[in-house]
Amino acid sequence: MNLCIIGSGRRFKNFYLDVLLYFSKLNKINIIGLSNKSGILDKNIMIKLNFDKIYSDYNVMIKDKNPDIVILLLPNKISCSVIKKIYNNYKCRILTETCFNLIKIKNFDKENRIGVLENWSYLPIEIIKKELLKLNLIGKINLVENNKKSFYYHASSQLRSYLGFNKTYKINKKTNDKVIAIYNDVKLINRKNINDCSKELIILGEKGYLRGDCFCVEGKRFDPNDFKFNFFYDNKNAKIIVEKSNNFLKSIKVILHDGNIVSWENTFGNFNEEQLSIIYYFNYLLDNNKILYSLDNFLIDLDLMPIK
Repeated sequence: MNLCIIGSGRRFKNFYLDVLLYFSKLNKINIIGLSNKSGILDKNIMIKLNFDKIYSDYNVMIKDKNPDIVILLLPNKISCSVIKKIYNNYKCRILTETCFNLIKIKNFDKENRIGVLENWSYLPIEIIKKELLKLNLIGKINLVENNKKSFYYHASSQLRSYLGFNKTYKINKKTNDKVIAIYNDVKLINRKNINDCSKELIILGEKGYLRGDCFCVEGKRFDPNDFKFNFFYDNKNAKIIVEKSNNFLKSIKVILHDGNIVSWENTFGNFNEEQLSIIYYFNYLLDNNKILYSLDNFLIDLDLMPIK
């Protein structure tokens, strides 16, 4: 899969560069071009990418390279105009970062060629939560709720992912205290076994619950030493073990009451949690040749955001 990049700022250097080089070393992608406003890039990054040229005009780059995918890492104010120009003039797929301005191109992607890269539904903790839910130990999910999450479209996506992206549920958005909740059946909700959970994510079932989060609550980034996650069923909590190496997440293990273990293992290397979710995104794309998180899905999550 041949890939070009537009933009080389902080997000490119801190998040995407190492992820893309990881897939390049596995011979799963070819990074064939990069453009930015200046046409200049740090010499060390040029060496890593094996580039002898940087484009200052993305149109020239796309015509020269004819990529399968273009990744946009641009300021919010110009993302939509660049997406439209690429979409209308070329046949490549477009992957962009999240931005509120994407609402301007609602119903624009008629060919399902635009994907949104960031999605915290695929963070390591979210993957293991979904594995736990498959065991049906907490029964039918009646309520999923996120209170005071920093980036609400991520919260919306997480909540919908527990219940199924393609279903319609009762939605409650509280604008004053910034809560989003999605219900299966309001009559069955029972909170009597839950302590104060006013500032965290909760998945409430008939026979137990998952509560807690790991990435960014009230603006605080994930720290494996401050891992807040509970899996409650059969009237007690399962044991949670989080391991790290050199401050990077190594594994998450949930020891169930019967001694069985549900685990997530980091087989990718020294990547932070957000980079690991991007790796999951690209693995899905490469394995299935499909965009994991579409523009339309992102706009649904954006629409679910409580009014600030």
